[in-house]
Amino acid sequence: MKYENLIYGLTALIIVIAAVMNIMHIPYGNTLFVIGVLAMLVYQNRHLRKLKKRVNELEKENRRDE
Repeated sequence: MKYENLIYGLTALIIVIAAVMNIMHIPYGNTLFVIGVLAMLVYQNRHLRKLKKRVNELEKENRRDE
């Protein structure tokens, strides 16, 4: 992906800011933390599905060559 590092960096930044907000007892820190973690999980899940699909394609090609 072209913007993979940007997405990971932004979600990590959101999680860190939310953690600081929680420590300082600023409102909506928990909500922001949950949103950041869910965004990271959704993106990683999407990325993992693409990787599994590619691995399966390569395994099928390898079987045909043998």
